[in-house]
Amino acid sequence: MPNPTLKQLLAAMGAKSDATSVRSKLPAARKPLDLSGLPQPSVKAAEPLKALVRKIQANTHRAGPLTPLFDKLGSNMRSSLERSGEAGQNLLSDDRRVATDAALDLGMGTMTGSIGKGSMGWEKLPGGIPRQHGIARVQPGKLVQAAGKPDQAEELAYNLVMSDRGKRLAAEGDAMPGVWYDASDTYQSAIDVLGDERGMAEAHRLHNNIAATTALSKPNSNWKRGNLFHSLGGKGMLTPEELRSGKLVEVPEGFGHLVQRKTHQPALANVVESGGIDHMTNQKPASFGGQHATNPNVRGNLGGNLMPATIDEVMTSKFFGALEPRLKFALAGGAPKDWAYAPLERGLQRGAAELAQQGVISVPRGFAPTGIAQENIWRALNPTSKGTSSSVFADLRAQSARDLGVSEEQVNDMFWKLEHPMGLKRGLPWRGGLVDPKPYVK
Repeated sequence: MPNPTLKQLLAAMGAKSDATSVRSKLPAARKPLDLSGLPQPSVKAAEPLKALVRKIQANTHRAGPLTPLFDKLGSNMRSSLERSGEAGQNLLSDDRRVATDAALDLGMGTMTGSIGKGSMGWEKLPGGIPRQHGIARVQPGKLVQAAGKPDQAEELAYNLVMSDRGKRLAAEGDAMPGVWYDASDTYQSAIDVLGDERGMAEAHRLHNNIAATTALSKPNSNWKRGNLFHSLGGKGMLTPEELRSGKLVEVPEGFGHLVQRKTHQPALANVVESGGIDHMTNQKPASFGGQHATNPNVRGNLGGNLMPATIDEVMTSKFFGALEPRLKFALAGGAPKDWAYAPLERGLQRGAAELAQQGVISVPRGFAPTGIAQENIWRALNPTSKGTSSSVFADLRAQSARDLGVSEEQVNDMFWKLEHPMGLKRGLPWRGGLVDPKPYVK
């Protein structure tokens, strides 16, 4: 069998549209990338690559004999691209990186892990388990070269994950019940009210609003604030211009935040304008949220895609930067700078894959280990943060039912129909007026 081209590899792995997108974005003046020397996996010559992928996907619950083969394939693809000079570097940078994710992810451990935490609830939702893929990142460039040995960032991050402390934290978090990023119950609550298609879309939009307001927020207040802006945006009461004006958008008492004007509002403007977070300038929220309404290649952890890593203030201040001074160059305001996010994430992805193979973390069938490793470490560093994302939503709904004197089913119905945000008591001044829910609210 002749060596496969990049187009054939991507098409076989279900990423043909990504390849088309990449070609359209490569500068016309550059010559096409020559990948003719890409090594072919040493499998039966008559077996198509697509069938080989299916074999691996059929064994997603554990590391199998084919996993090292595809680890090598992913590594060889990356090495070939990097040796191809400027054109290869461009393919691995910015949006163009998305095209290689379908192949490279196979070498990132997406097919490893056990079923210790059980299955996540995405199987029962429309579309089932989403494709686990990376998000395009700003790659290190000239700016990084002045920062001092930035090429070591990925290796330093990987070493921290694989250190005794990293393994201990990952194991401690793994012992906690549930999967934090399992938001499937929240998606189901939207589907129950709005139907499959609209319910999924609105639940993704909710999680993008939550991601937009996540900076320096604890989960309970983050979900409360995100659900308010979800309602405001859904009712057309927010505009990108207002959110980017530099003026504080009025919110009810108890919903504001110290960084709302400078940090939350610009991210919310992206959600209102395009249905998601700008993943090239706001990388952590894009990794955290749901699926982007107009760019489905951007799908975060709360959207059921656990390949991206949500590297927040806790991960940088208490994990990456706490014991490794050389990583502090990558941090700004408690989070990785845009150009430093990619190497930190790749180090975490590599480490997570090995932790899954070693049995340190339990990965539900069909999901990537990256999000599991990151959430385990995060939860171990924050033992008081209990439950899952779905339970935070359910707690907010239950509190709203008590405040309004109605059932949780009624609160759920009102929220998804944009009739009343959760956490907002009846008659509380809001946007220059009063919010009155349905007449049956006493």
